Amino acid sequence: MSHIHISMEHNTSKKPKRYETWQAASAVAILLGIEKYGEYGEKYKNDPEKRMPSNPSVAYSDFPGWIVFLGNQKVHRGGRRGNFYSTWQEAVSAASSLRIETGEDYVRLYHADIRLHSNPYICYSDFPGFPISKALKAVKKKKKQAA
Repeated sequence: MSHIHISMEHNTSKKPKRYETWQAASAVAILLGIEKYGEYGEKYKNDPEKRMPSNPSVAYSDFPGWIVFLGNQKVHRGGRRGNFYSTWQEAVSAASSLRIETGEDYVRLYHADIRLHSNPYICYSDFPGFPISKALKAVKKKKKQAA
């Protein structure tokens, strides 16, 4: 008769919880020097806190796309970088005029305006997020309060 050994030991070390938002994971990915989608699979494991998800596009329901997530700044027309809108309110108004509503729209269309940053979450620490219509309401409300 064979004996079955059941270990009473259990692993008390918990796997660290992943970063709560894609923005937090994005900041870590950028700090880790991940610049391309193809690099993510290997380099995300270098997170000292081990909280990076293996697939952020699945882990975060509001994932904005890899270009935004990795903070890639494209060289705009004329080879210029920078000179972005000074506030998120200005950027939102410009994005709205391009019929940008969602994060996905933004990734596809921000190139059409040289002054839109590739990642408004990085450029504007107080950016309220998508959808753009929500942010526009905040802008209009603020203008009414100031009047």
